[in-house]
Amino acid sequence: MEREFEAEWRRLEGEATANLLQVAERERAWPECHAVILPSFEDCRSYTILRPPADSPAPPLGVRRVWRRHLDLGKFEAPVIRLRHGPKVQPTIDEQEAVLSPDAVASILERAAGTKVPARISERRAGADGETYVLSFGDLFVSTRFTWWCDPPEGWEPLELLLRDIAHAVDDGLT
Repeated sequence: MEREFEAEWRRLEGEATANLLQVAERERAWPECHAVILPSFEDCRSYTILRPPADSPAPPLGVRRVWRRHLDLGKFEAPVIRLRHGPKVQPTIDEQEAVLSPDAVASILERAAGTKVPARISERRAGADGETYVLSFGDLFVSTRFTWWCDPPEGWEPLELLLRDIAHAVDDGLT
């Protein structure tokens, strides 16, 4: 990438990450959990599980967003290529919605409700490459959010399993 495009790339990367960190919303469905996987060099993705109100016969929904990092990076390969994409490049985000199994969602949420992890992590980590993970539950008034880099801290292993199960549930609903 040309040096002159580095700041613009960082802006684009920040916008894409902010989009993935934002919980998906749907009318008459409430977000229950949100999982985000942010690798350093690959496409990044997020998964949201939403449930309808208790009095609704509608099934739970899953929303997957994918930032197509490689497509966007290609827009900065050379000055001539960059010019083809207009004055401000927007992140290429694909969003898909899936109907989920009520039993699978109930199982994930039950496990999440019973998971106990340490609130304070004493170990320190540093690194440049790898994957960042974000797992959150709740809404505006009561919520939790866990973030870790590469491997989960000691005691947070159940959170990694929940994050992967959320991703699998939504991915399975899309196939």
